[in-house]
Amino acid sequence: MKFVFMLLWLATLVFLILNGEPNTNIQLHPWLAGITETVLTLSFSWIVILRVLFIAASTLLLWLISTRNLEVSRKEYMLFFILPVIHFTIVDWSIGLMVSIYWTAFLLILYQLLPGESQGTVLRRTLTAAILSGFLLLNGAFAVLFFVTGIITMIISQNISFRRTLVWLTGFLTPAFFVLFWYFLTNKTNILLDNPGAFVLQEDLLQFAFPASFYGCPALLFLLALIVHSRVSESKISVRRSYSVILFSLIALAPAMISSLFNTNILFSIYGLATVFYWTRLMYNARRKAAFIILWLMPIVFPILYYYLLNYK
Repeated sequence: MKFVFMLLWLATLVFLILNGEPNTNIQLHPWLAGITETVLTLSFSWIVILRVLFIAASTLLLWLISTRNLEVSRKEYMLFFILPVIHFTIVDWSIGLMVSIYWTAFLLILYQLLPGESQGTVLRRTLTAAILSGFLLLNGAFAVLFFVTGIITMIISQNISFRRTLVWLTGFLTPAFFVLFWYFLTNKTNILLDNPGAFVLQEDLLQFAFPASFYGCPALLFLLALIVHSRVSESKISVRRSYSVILFSLIALAPAMISSLFNTNILFSIYGLATVFYWTRLMYNARRKAAFIILWLMPIVFPILYYYLLNYK
C-alpha cells in the first residue's frame, strides 16, 4: 500500500515539474546593487541544479528533525516523496529557488538549535545556523523574523544562555558586516545611506489582494496543528517542546504576511513545509481507516487542487 502511494506522489511530482514556468530572473534586494545586479539572470540549468540541491538538503534536514526530535521512525522515507511534491506547487522556478533557500535556512535553525545528538559543540552549531540566517538579511527585513525564530527555539528548548545568545547575534550580523565593510572600501556606502527605507519596502506593505485559494496552505496547517497539539500531551517532554518550537516559530514568522508579495509567498511556503511535520504525526496516530486514507491522499489531492486554483483563473 505504501509503495502505491509513493508512486502516486511521484506521478504528482512529475506533473507539477512539467507544468512549471522556467523563469530565470531572480529579484534581489536593492541594497545588493553594489555587489551584483538586483535582477539576476541565471541560466535555467543552474536554477534547476541549485533548486534540486536545496530541496534535497531541506528534505534531509526535515527527515533528521523528524527522526531525532519528533519520534518518527528512521525507516520512514515517505518524507523524501512528500516534501518535493509540496515544494513544486510553486510553478515559478526562480521563486522556487528562493523558497528552497529559505526552507533550508528555517530547517537548519531548527536542526542546529534543537537539542539532540549531532556533530559539533552547541556554540558551533548555533554559529552555523546564525550565519546562514544572516545571509538572508541581505535580501530584506524578513530575515529579522528568522533571528527571532532562533531565540524562540533556544528559549522553548530551555537551552539558552547569554553566551549562546551573543553567538547567535554575532553570527547573524556577520554577513551584513562584511557587506558594509566592502561598501566602505569601495566607496559605495551611498547605496545604503541614500535609501535606508529600502530595508522594508513600504510601498509593498499591507498588500492583501490575494485569491482566497492563496490562504489554503495556512488554513490546512492550522487544522493539522490544532489536531496534533490537542494530543501532543501524550508524548515525551522533549517531543512536546519540539512541537512547541515549530508552532511558535511559525507564529514568529507570521508578520511577513503584512509585507511584500515575495515575503508572503516565502512565508506560506514555509507553512506548507510545516504541514509535513504535522501530517507525519497524524499518520502515526491515525486509528480509523477513513482518517488514514484521507491523510494518505492529502499529499496528492491538495497540491494538485492548490496548483489549479492558483494558476487557472
